Amino acid sequence: LPRRHALLAGAWKNLFSGVTTVVHHDPWERDFERGFPIKVARVACEDSLRRSDQLDAPRQGPLCVHVAEGVDDGAAGEVEELAGRGLLDEQLVAVHGVGMDLAGVDRFRRAGAALVWCPTSNQFLFGRSASGDLLADGLDVLLGSDSRLTGDGDLLDELRAARACGLVEESRLADAVSTTAAKRLGLAAPSLEPGNAADLILLRRPVLEARADDVLLT
Repeated sequence: LPRRHALLAGAWKNLFSGVTTVVHHDPWERDFERGFPIKVARVACEDSLRRSDQLDAPRQGPLCVHVAEGVDDGAAGEVEELAGRGLLDEQLVAVHGVGMDLAGVDRFRRAGAALVWCPTSNQFLFGRSASGDLLADGLDVLLGSDSRLTGDGDLLDELRAARACGLVEESRLADAVSTTAAKRLGLAAPSLEPGNAADLILLRRPVLEARADDVLLT
């Protein structure tokens, strides 16, 4: 597909499932600035420790990067490598975290970093997801739908799958796609007060039970 068409396909997938703001985990696209139908958060994103030469560049604000996306010793050691490079702190928004060992989990949680959990994609690729030790209370969890190639579908599909795992209580899952996500990505908290962005959706049923067909308004 032409690049703009591919980007729009991602936008429609998210809009139809009630998403109002996304993070594009690739370099920024000029198309996001000209008539794009969904808001894209301007957040620094790098692929991973192995596939980026820009991780050590000076920056302010949150940094999204794939961490421990695998089940081998290399993935398990990435938390220590991030710490050694001065990147393991409260600004880090790590995606996946599947391969963290117990020592890595402890260090990651103590650093105050956040995790983007993608349970169906992780199960498809690795046969397992982020551990209960990592996802336990006290960690800021966001939810990601990941790629159409590996995830079950859209963000509502991911919410229902995450709920079925039973690893994160329902209130934290709801926050994972609203207030926690806004806080960690440096966005304004969702609000219906006059003058705020109209990030409003209307669903036919509770958000943790909803499917795309239940989205009445975005």
